[in-house]
Amino acid sequence: MAPSSPRRFIVSLRKTSPLDRVALAILLLGIAVRVLASLGTHVPYSGVLGFLSFLAIIYLVIRLIPWFRTRVMWPLRNRLIVAYVFIAVVPVILLFSMAGVGLYGLYLQLGAHLLHDDLRRTQTLFPRLSSRKRQKASRLRMNRCWRNRMWRVCSPQSG
Repeated sequence: MAPSSPRRFIVSLRKTSPLDRVALAILLLGIAVRVLASLGTHVPYSGVLGFLSFLAIIYLVIRLIPWFRTRVMWPLRNRLIVAYVFIAVVPVILLFSMAGVGLYGLYLQLGAHLLHDDLRRTQTLFPRLSSRKRQKASRLRMNRCWRNRMWRVCSPQSG
């Protein structure tokens, strides 16, 4: 923060309205009466001055709300937004990325499982395939014989 100085205080007082200055003067006068009352001195009309200082406090609080909002709340709001991003958004992104990596690993495992099953099935089918190929070859020979209109059963030597 910038250091306070009398000149800075005077410049800030120039920016206020006359009603703000009157409310500030009544408030300062009410504080002075309270200090004198605590020292044991009786000040006339201190009740009325106390009521006016109460009204001045309410007026100044209402006038300071916009200043408080711009000077204090906006930086706090920005910090809260950053905190929200780190508290809420980043963990959600991390959870989704972890789920994505897990699903990718599951996809690779499923592919490896399907490949393994297919290889095992073809290994068990190799003996059957060789016998099936022999049967298919003999059928092809028979079909050729029928296409050539040879009404005899082809022998394995004719082909």
